[in-house]
Amino acid sequence: MLMGVVESVMPRDVHNVALRDEEANRVRSSRRVTCLPTLTIGDGPRAIWAALRKSGAVLLKDAATTPAAFEAVTDQFAASFRIHQDPTRQRYSDDDTTQGVTGGTEAIGLHAERAYLPGRPELLFFGCLTPPVSGGATTLCDGAAVVEALPPEEAQRLAVMTLLWRTSMQLRMWQRLWNTDDPGAAAALLNETIDRYGERAQTQHWFEADTLHIDYRTPGLNAGWISGLKAFANYLLLAELEPDGPRATQIDGRRVPKNLLDRLAETADALTIDIPWQRGDVAIIDNTRCMHGRRAFAGGARQILVRMGDAGQQLRATSQSMAKQ
Repeated sequence: MLMGVVESVMPRDVHNVALRDEEANRVRSSRRVTCLPTLTIGDGPRAIWAALRKSGAVLLKDAATTPAAFEAVTDQFAASFRIHQDPTRQRYSDDDTTQGVTGGTEAIGLHAERAYLPGRPELLFFGCLTPPVSGGATTLCDGAAVVEALPPEEAQRLAVMTLLWRTSMQLRMWQRLWNTDDPGAAAALLNETIDRYGERAQTQHWFEADTLHIDYRTPGLNAGWISGLKAFANYLLLAELEPDGPRATQIDGRRVPKNLLDRLAETADALTIDIPWQRGDVAIIDNTRCMHGRRAFAGGARQILVRMGDAGQQLRATSQSMAKQ
């Protein structure tokens, strides 16, 4: 699941991860790569930004081995951190923006984080405190490479498609998301998010007893905010595997055609790479371009932290400076 040709933007070595050759040979994309650009904090924001723009994600080595260090690293790049509503995730910070990843040992399908809700985070961060003994790699897929690899007629079907997401949150979920058990206060905070990101026309929400329902419209393809490339980066593939999670239909209520979903899943799978975690690694992912997931693992210690937010002032300033050159 990663990104374009990255050699020209990597001042350091590359953390190589192989595609499954048989599957990869079925999919042709000039953006397909077999490795994740690997840098350190010392390489500076310009090199890190260049790698993000080129590839959609970057791995920082020896960056953080404690929750506090992970927060210090991510604070350098992002602001407006979000809280994930999953009530089972472990909490690592007072403001709840640093959390553990989804529990369990099973595989998790490819998805972009919170792509089914208004205010999708621009950046996603993972930090490895304890790597798994075997398996358990985080998977990455470049949604821009998916679009490029699709037959033109299928890419066009997505380009003109509007998805309608229906998310239903029980009390424990929206209570964690907004730190309140008052439906009126939760609705007001949701409205603040909708207005902040200019998504009033795309969003409807209402309470039914203690359940919050959110309808949210998104395009079938979205533009990666860093690269500007059209990308297939949403929750559609994972939604097919989560009967109780967010659901998507086309805007007229029809289901997304199964043959299109099958093609998307096959293409994304062939373009997916792994992050074989090492202690201290921090991954930065463009959440508007790339999808991520998880390989199954046998159990034992696996401690991965997650934060998600929007690019901070320093990173935006770096982007603007580089764009003028």
